Amino acid sequence: MIDKEIYQRLFSQKRLDSYADLKEHLDNFKLINSIAAKMGLIEIVLRNSIDYMVSINDNEWILKSLLHTKLAHHQALSQQSLGFWLRVVDFYKIHNQLFTNKFLKSLDFKRYFMGNRNRFSNKIELQDYQKVSLLLLLFKNLRNRAFHFENLYKLNNDNKPRLSASIQNKNNQKMIINLATENIEIFLDDILMGLVEKSLEGLGEKHPLETKRIIAELNQGIK
Repeated sequence: MIDKEIYQRLFSQKRLDSYADLKEHLDNFKLINSIAAKMGLIEIVLRNSIDYMVSINDNEWILKSLLHTKLAHHQALSQQSLGFWLRVVDFYKIHNQLFTNKFLKSLDFKRYFMGNRNRFSNKIELQDYQKVSLLLLLFKNLRNRAFHFENLYKLNNDNKPRLSASIQNKNNQKMIINLATENIEIFLDDILMGLVEKSLEGLGEKHPLETKRIIAELNQGIK
C-alpha cells in the first residue's frame, strides 16, 4: 500500500481532494482505460461521416477551409480536433444527416441519467438537430475530461453528474443533460450504433442485425 504522503507528492492534494478516496482516484484511471478505445472509434467514424456528408457537394471542402495548406485530404481530416468537427456540423447544418430518423425518434436521454428530460421545461419537444447537438456536445465533454484524466465520478453540488451538456432554444430556454458514470458505456454504445446505422443506410444496408454484427465485431476487436 502506497503511503498517503507519497500519493500527495505524486498527484497533489488538490487533485486527490476531488475524489471520495484513493481507490476512486485509481478507479477513474481504470474507467478511462476501459472507454478510451471506444471513444477513439467514435471520433474517427464521426469525422469520416461528417466528411462524407459535406463532400457530397464539394470534395475539396476541407482543403479550402484550411487556407494555404499542403496537406492531402486524408491528412487534413486526421489532424483536426473534435471541436473542429462539431463546428463543421453547425456550419453546414448537417446534424440530422448523421443519424437515422428512427434513431433520433427513439433517443431517450433518461438512459444516461434518470434526472434528464427529453423536452424543454415548458414541454416543447426537442427537435432532432437539438438532440444531435446534445449528443455531440456531451461526447466532446466526456472525451475531453477523460483524455485530460479528470474525475469522471465527480458530482455537482446538486448531486447531479458533472459530465453534462447544454443547449438553448430560440426563446433562450436552457436544456441540460447529464451523464451518470455507470451509464457512460451505454451512452457510447448508443452513439456508435447510431453512426454505424446511418453509414450502412448510405450503403444500402438497412437490416438492424447487420448493424449489431458490426458493432459486436468492433467491440470485440478493442477488448
